[in-house]
Amino acid sequence: MKISDKIAIFVIVLSSFIATQRFLIPNFAVYSCLIPLIVSINSYKNVALSNTAIAMSVILSIDYTVRASVGTPAPVRYIVYGFCMFALLRGTVLNPPGLKLSLAYMVLLIATTVTSKATFVIEALSRDVFITILIVITAGLTRKYNSQYFSQKILFYGIFSYLVGEFVNVILFNDQYAGGYLSFDSTKAMVLYCVIYMSYALYFKSFPLWVWVFCYMATVMVLLAYVTRMIVYMFVLWHIIFFIINLSRSNKSRIARHYSFVFSVATPLSIMIIVGSFGLEGFKVFGTLMDAIRLDTISGALESLDEVRFFESVMFFDRNIFDILFGSGVGSALVDTDLFLTHISNDAFAFSVQELTSGIFYNLHDVWTDLGLRFGLLPLACLCIFFVYKMGTRPDHGINFSIALILLFCSFYSVAGLLMISFFVRATQEPRHKVNNLRSNNTGRPKSFKKPGAA
Repeated sequence: MKISDKIAIFVIVLSSFIATQRFLIPNFAVYSCLIPLIVSINSYKNVALSNTAIAMSVILSIDYTVRASVGTPAPVRYIVYGFCMFALLRGTVLNPPGLKLSLAYMVLLIATTVTSKATFVIEALSRDVFITILIVITAGLTRKYNSQYFSQKILFYGIFSYLVGEFVNVILFNDQYAGGYLSFDSTKAMVLYCVIYMSYALYFKSFPLWVWVFCYMATVMVLLAYVTRMIVYMFVLWHIIFFIINLSRSNKSRIARHYSFVFSVATPLSIMIIVGSFGLEGFKVFGTLMDAIRLDTISGALESLDEVRFFESVMFFDRNIFDILFGSGVGSALVDTDLFLTHISNDAFAFSVQELTSGIFYNLHDVWTDLGLRFGLLPLACLCIFFVYKMGTRPDHGINFSIALILLFCSFYSVAGLLMISFFVRATQEPRHKVNNLRSNNTGRPKSFKKPGAA
């Protein structure tokens, strides 16, 4: 590895830590995304390093803020998004099978949009159009050559540094966000990347115990401080899927040791540290869960966990079966005719003032209600099944599809989240032309997939 590349990696790792320092240097941290962007431009000829740097730039940009929190200015964020779009298009050629499939789906989407009787709102149209463009770009194009698209190892280093920074925030600044959210950023689910990467690395070599303990402990504590329940649900669900898809593999002993560690050491240790240091009341998620457990009925418990999401699902499924399965088309919205959400306060930040005033809701909070409303529950289910199936193929592809599935459920509502989903899917695509820069072996493992710390 060149000295310049090592310096670039160090800069990426340093900028990742700086991006988390929203309590110490908030006005500087929001611009930290520009550092990996500069690295990406400077490393243009090194495709893997350049793409990895632009991915970190998207992740480090802060797009959602509340009250006094500071976010990355919109012009800066959209410059970063523009470079990410360029990375998605760079070195691609037409993929005829994927193009035919995506165009066929576009015909269905146009038909449902034209014939739908659902309420249409122009405010929802721009993001829906952006999603359709990403569908065509991701499915209709593929990589021209099978050179390394991005470095999972370098991304691991960057996210690990980000995780360390968030862990420091939990320890040192708990009093500044206690009872609230540590971060509102849409791509914060990327903190799960370290655990996912290490889990798939079990195919080759186990990590030192202290690395496992720290990563699991830090990840659990940061997730609880984030409060966002969907990330916690997906973290648990991913472990279940990972366990199931590995039941038939030859290296069962390593997988068994992995889960023995997770359930007997890492998780209990994390909870003991949390309770001993902060108490359960220091984390909002525990209070919400306790309130739900006290209720007698399942529907009451679900409503107690999150009444906004509960009533969104009620309104979503209170439609005809065709609209549920195939969607109501782009720009569609739900009308709260039964006044489920009229009592939501403007200060809750769940919806815009316009939505609460009109009773027409289009910024929904779950992927099955939001994307399902416009694009259909059946296509969404097929996409999830495809991701899960691909998680059980090559380990490097398993990492990418794992994080893409998690982002689909946790970051579907933002431009940054949608770009990163497309980015990880693009990295797994089979190239149209073969080159000789990958090692040929019997495992199907690319040369680029190495354990963290390898040269």
